[in-house]
Amino acid sequence: MLATAQIRAMLVLAVWAALRSSPRIEPWLGAAPVALCAGWLTAAAWVALGVLLGGHGLIGGTAAAAVALAGAAVPAVAVQLRLGRAPLCGAGVIRAFAGVAVANAGQRLPLALDALAAAAVVLGAMLWAARQGRTAVAS
Repeated sequence: MLATAQIRAMLVLAVWAALRSSPRIEPWLGAAPVALCAGWLTAAAWVALGVLLGGHGLIGGTAAAAVALAGAAVPAVAVQLRLGRAPLCGAGVIRAFAGVAVANAGQRLPLALDALAAAAVVLGAMLWAARQGRTAVAS
């Protein structure tokens, strides 16, 4: 439980840093790594919550996985739309969803398909933001 809380704290700080970073100044040294870290932590925070819920028997394993996928997709889309043309936040979440899909493709195909659907939603947000021509705004 402490690890889940710690990951959530790291997520809040990483998203804050990603939203404050500017892709106009050395994007591959500043904004990109922070955005990738924020994306990875978005997925990790929700996976940790899913493991906590399912592992302690609070809800079933499949339901916990669905909560984790939906829970990660919603903030990932919100942050990606705010970051605009800084795609690595979404890329980090998509990579995590792809891992869930591959890990579950053999025995739990519906869960694998849910992960791919969540990845498609995040990819859609990335493409929409890129098409809008928006750039991340430093606050």
